[in-house]
Amino acid sequence: MMTLHHRATRRFRTRASTAALACIFSFITLIFTSPVASATEGPDSVSTEELTAALEATPYSEAFLEEDGTYRIGEPIPSSASPSDSETAPDTPPTLQKYYTQQLTGVTQQEDFGFFTSAFVIVPIDYAHPDAGNVALHLNIFPATGQKKGMILFNNGGPGGKASEYVAEVLDTPQMRALNESYDLVGLDPRGVGSSLPFAQCAVDEFRDVSAGAPAVYTDDLSAQTAANVARTREYVRSCFSYTGRALGLTDDQRALFLRNMGSTSAAQDMDVVRSVLGEEKLNFVGLSYGTRLGYVYARSFPQRVGRFVLDGAVSPNEGTAPTAADATTALTDEQLRALNALDLTQASAFQNTFEQFAQWCSSLSARAQTWAELTDGGIPDNRTAACPLQLADVQPHDGDLADDAVSLATQQVQNILRPLTTQPLTHTENLFGTERTTSLSFDVAVTALSGGLYSQDDWPVLAYGLAQIHAGQIMPEYVRLYSNFEDTDGYGNAAYTAVTCADGANPAGASLENSIRVQTMLYAAAPYRDPGAQYHGIGSLSACSAWPFAGNLAADAPGTRVENLALNLPQTLIVSTTHDPATPYANGEILARALGGSLLSVEGAQHVAWLRTGAGYACSNDIIVSYLLNGTVPQDGAYGALCSVRGFAAGSARAGGAGGDAARAGKAASSASTPDAPEEKRVKTSASTSPSPQTKKSSVLAKTGADVITASALVLVLTAAGAAVLMVRRHRKT
Repeated sequence: MMTLHHRATRRFRTRASTAALACIFSFITLIFTSPVASATEGPDSVSTEELTAALEATPYSEAFLEEDGTYRIGEPIPSSASPSDSETAPDTPPTLQKYYTQQLTGVTQQEDFGFFTSAFVIVPIDYAHPDAGNVALHLNIFPATGQKKGMILFNNGGPGGKASEYVAEVLDTPQMRALNESYDLVGLDPRGVGSSLPFAQCAVDEFRDVSAGAPAVYTDDLSAQTAANVARTREYVRSCFSYTGRALGLTDDQRALFLRNMGSTSAAQDMDVVRSVLGEEKLNFVGLSYGTRLGYVYARSFPQRVGRFVLDGAVSPNEGTAPTAADATTALTDEQLRALNALDLTQASAFQNTFEQFAQWCSSLSARAQTWAELTDGGIPDNRTAACPLQLADVQPHDGDLADDAVSLATQQVQNILRPLTTQPLTHTENLFGTERTTSLSFDVAVTALSGGLYSQDDWPVLAYGLAQIHAGQIMPEYVRLYSNFEDTDGYGNAAYTAVTCADGANPAGASLENSIRVQTMLYAAAPYRDPGAQYHGIGSLSACSAWPFAGNLAADAPGTRVENLALNLPQTLIVSTTHDPATPYANGEILARALGGSLLSVEGAQHVAWLRTGAGYACSNDIIVSYLLNGTVPQDGAYGALCSVRGFAAGSARAGGAGGDAARAGKAASSASTPDAPEEKRVKTSASTSPSPQTKKSSVLAKTGADVITASALVLVLTAAGAAVLMVRRHRKT
């Protein structure tokens, strides 16, 4: 058996560049389903022994190894402090006191990436019925290197982001080092994610990005493809309930209860237990992408315990929630479907917007007069002058081509490059060390990789070169690997995305193939660069959440509830939104800032989230975020550098004190932008002329339906496999 130390090292050995993007997964629910069934029908057949082997390979799982060789999660270890000594669990029900006042379980000291502590916190499967069994949350704690002021908890998105690994991977950045001087930095894997136990386990095929064998193709037999898609999704969902937690001895009822409670509401309460166990009165939190959803739900549930909150890449608090009684029907009009699936349609439009930004950049390559090698500092070893494949003569719109008419020029160009793959996937044979290997590339994988490359402008050269290679009949492995930016291909990674998304907002009562096809067509209209062609729009499928056995339980904020006044009772929060973010649309930032009464930091850019970005001009956003976390201050409204502007959404002049007893929220802005001191009560919203901010339109305040959010499955971070049936099974956008 591998040692703890080696196993931890192996798990941390991931692409730092991906982690630095901050959010490897995308929250928005399963946008596009692949209309093609994969070559292998049905889920993987996984035995209990194989599930146990996967558990055994999970870092630190030895903490729950019994003498008889089985793994079990027991009760939390009682704290050595007397109940009267604990001030971190006020107003906690007696049935939950043992969780709020426990000691850490399975504590080990590690030396990789600098000294840190690895441990578990025990929480109930169901907070309403704590006697139903327990689960274990894994966290890594990187202690403050100087005088400690508190701790900061991180979530890097998903759902499914492994925050324990994320913090380790970005710890050596200047921003994290600055925070680590004063704070313990904590990466917590949410329930069902990463090294937390049990982690969600569903059937998963080997990633078929460039794999031998017959790639997925589109055919005229739409009914057969539809039937295969639906069967695969139902089997995939069945596998989630069969596999998850079995290796830890959970019964059928406990597994179902765990999956029912794997959503954002329980995860937010878990964060509060961790806060208490680590001895903090307030929670300081950095949430990226889906992490902003966790931050909002925590603030709604525990407003009195909110400290300094940075929420970057906002998910709208009004979408992706549990269905209402009116949603539990398949008799939905187009207007209802658009409203109920606003979350997915908005994200689809955002990806299209970022694709258009990429196309503009691509068209400027010829003016740069650089070689591919010069453009990428040798990353692409090609000394030919970089040229945009979208400008090639034969991909321009012309009679008899494969492109649609009523779409942008850039979309027509990319359709002419990628749509031939729908029926004629690329195949490539090469000799590797004396062994001949044949690989293939389908339309679904190629277009998903394109989406994955839109998360970061650093990947745009690979997108351009990869599209040129596809046009020339070649496969660029670096291009194909961008698939994983959009859909998770790491073991059971997509299972967590599916389980959390469905626990929040599934609506099986509203699911039908007809609705699925109608919404899929809407999604293609919103992001036509992903559209395989109208002749395939009749292929049906069900999302995993449409086949889920129960409805989601993330309550929406109903008018008239106390949540309406949430912004009046919170300390200053900092919301960050990037103007052309492909996964979390800019407008969501304003919605979230209004809900929390916080300040919105707008960042000009065309990539996902701003935190830890290293491109030109991003110092302004990093400096403002670090300054806020260290000092509890946000800059006054106005512009900061070329990319950043701030706008306050304070709900009133009388605000509660900030984290750590900060009496005032005003003060000097971050080091990169000096502003005069001003008291909080004098901070007012500025006009567009003095506080430039992108024009936005407010998203509809709607509860999401499970009525078929066309799925496939994949983040985040996230986020799964190629081809067809992967559809509702593995295709998810990372947030």
